[in-house]
Amino acid sequence: MPTIDTSALATRLLQGAPGAREEVERSFGVELPAHHFSMLRRLAKEHGDEARGLGIVLSLLSRFAHATDDLLYERHELRRALVHDLIVRWDDAGTGRVTIGVAKTYARSITEAWPELEPWSRTLEKNRERLNAWARKSSGATVTLKARPVEAVASAYDEAMLRAAIIADPDADEPRLVYTDWLMERGDVRGELIRLQCAAPSFESRQRINEILSANWTTLAGPAATFTTQASFDRGFVDRVTMTIAAFLKHGEALFSTEPIRSWRVDNPKFTDRELERLGRAPAMERVRRLELAQLNPDAKPRRPLAALARGTTFSSLRRLALDFCGESPGDWGTLFGTLAAPKLEAVHLHYNHGSAELYRALATNPSLNELRTIQEYRFRTLDGDDAASKTVDAFTALAQHRPSLKHLETSQLAHVTDAALAPFFQPDSVVKLEHLSITGARLTDVTARTIAQSPSSRALRVLHTHNANIGLEGLEALLSSQHLFQLERLAVGNYDEQLWPAAHVARFAELLLALPATWRLHEVTLPRAASLPTTLASALNSRFTVSL
Repeated sequence: MPTIDTSALATRLLQGAPGAREEVERSFGVELPAHHFSMLRRLAKEHGDEARGLGIVLSLLSRFAHATDDLLYERHELRRALVHDLIVRWDDAGTGRVTIGVAKTYARSITEAWPELEPWSRTLEKNRERLNAWARKSSGATVTLKARPVEAVASAYDEAMLRAAIIADPDADEPRLVYTDWLMERGDVRGELIRLQCAAPSFESRQRINEILSANWTTLAGPAATFTTQASFDRGFVDRVTMTIAAFLKHGEALFSTEPIRSWRVDNPKFTDRELERLGRAPAMERVRRLELAQLNPDAKPRRPLAALARGTTFSSLRRLALDFCGESPGDWGTLFGTLAAPKLEAVHLHYNHGSAELYRALATNPSLNELRTIQEYRFRTLDGDDAASKTVDAFTALAQHRPSLKHLETSQLAHVTDAALAPFFQPDSVVKLEHLSITGARLTDVTARTIAQSPSSRALRVLHTHNANIGLEGLEALLSSQHLFQLERLAVGNYDEQLWPAAHVARFAELLLALPATWRLHEVTLPRAASLPTTLASALNSRFTVSL
């Protein structure tokens, strides 16, 4: 269906622009004579600002005109009040009618606005008889318009083909940009939204994007509106939905087959084994590229096992898996990642979990995960015992020897990531060539810096971050004199230890950076205790690099 910029249309209507009322009649399937338009304006004021309110009403009317149902009901928050919007299509002696109601109350129930609708059922269709009676009875909170056929403004077949190409390849820009041209020729605001969100962002474009989404939210989101927010739009369409497993099983196939949605956040913090199995076998999972699963918080008890998820058979499209606040046992992590069948999985993001080295070992040896490029873990607590450090060495050794696809390794709050744990990635028998290595909260020393500096494997490194480590000036001298790190683009050494990094060492580090050959690609650096640098040295450094504190 065409997506009309109802905010702009409302402004034109209020200004009395030629053709504006005719556009409403043609596109929304109603007749709008001048006296009825005056009544509609009065109703729209219930939303506060007249222009904004009229835009909201037109947006609802646009969606209603192209829906198969004859009923539409929504609530909108207005400061401490709620505005109820109700539209009903009915028949009066063979003539189609559309009744629009707008009323403001301080209660959530629609019957506070229209008591004659009592008792109200959550199943909208069950209210049909009372709604028809309500529509026939005119009041100050309603306006009834004569219905007319909605005129097709473009070939439905052409549009279906263009949308199908986007849904088939939701990662690609090109099908969206082709659709953009088609839409903008017909004055459809979604075309402008796609073009703006595909282009490089600017302050002006962000402003315009917010205007479009605010004015046309329900129409643009379509059937996904219940499960998403404006922030989840990407390149003109809803990109991310939040649904319970039950809702996904019921609505997921319809949503993901008609919209280019890529991400599903599971709104199910108390999931069970049975639910995880059903999730992994749902046909709609074949369309999910990014899956996010979270419990309530890091200390949620009991932490529920995840292994049942790996029994799923519909993860063929999954590219990214994010798990938050989970972690039942090392064995459960091992079973999940050791048997998960996700051949296109590229990234695993673990945030505030109770983690274990066993998950790294499983990620290293699962033959289904040959596309895995990124592992990011911010750990809350460890499930491993006193031998956590040695287990991590063994697990990272397995990664270095068995997972050649790995390019990005990022860990935080894993104190047992030691010099010995990172060494396997830079040994001659390593099949991994890391491009991004970021370690925060581990007590690494100059040994790691020297290992990286001396290894030919480090030629692939583009990003090296070692926050809160014990790497000092000697280690940094080794890195900056390396014959292999000339491709490095970002280097971060975040440390506030004055004993490890006295002012003289910080200044020496800055001098080494300034002395780097022009052939090095390094352009962004984070210095330990950068505030201690003399002004002249800091100025020289800022003239060559982007410097972060």
